[in-house]
Amino acid sequence: PATNIGIIGVMGLGSAVPLAELPIPFTCMLRIGTWELIVSLLSCSFTFAWNTAKSTLFFAIHYPFVSFALLSVASIANLFRKRRQRRDKIKDYLNITLNEVYDRLAEYEDNDSYPNIHLRDDIGRDMFHLNTRERFFFYDHVWPLVVRDVNSDNRVKKALKEVDGKKMLHWQMDGQTKRSRKGRRSRGGFASGVESVQSKSPTQRES
Repeated sequence: PATNIGIIGVMGLGSAVPLAELPIPFTCMLRIGTWELIVSLLSCSFTFAWNTAKSTLFFAIHYPFVSFALLSVASIANLFRKRRQRRDKIKDYLNITLNEVYDRLAEYEDNDSYPNIHLRDDIGRDMFHLNTRERFFFYDHVWPLVVRDVNSDNRVKKALKEVDGKKMLHWQMDGQTKRSRKGRRSRGGFASGVESVQSKSPTQRES
């Protein structure tokens, strides 16, 4: 039959050989059918891509101004979409990081202050230990906003101290806020910022 010509051709036999009379195992038939399906899908995909490319080229040649306008609109829309995604990403990281900063300041020794840069590096490594690119994005675009918010918080004491010959900004949470936050954290009032960002961000596992 005409419907069996493809399979017979794959087997190297003539089209006159009845397929039903051949002692072909079911698994073999399944593999042959799968192969024909894959070839058909690839052929359809190539044909669709080729026709799309020809149509696009035809439209661009015959309607250059319209094509340029459409391309410009698409590029601008894509730019705004990426900026919105970037802004949302920074906002999410900022909220998570502030929570983590306050947790670590609350857990720090009562009479000690935490160097700003050391705190940044500790949180960055913990949040993005598998993704260097994301960690540097965090350092460059998220941490400056964290510094802005913490420096404007009266519950955190700020001081410049010299460490290894370098002046560093130190943060220290006041005693009452520290005790209050420790109490709420012990009762499960706060989630770890590290766990939050690792669960929310797929880029933690991707490059």
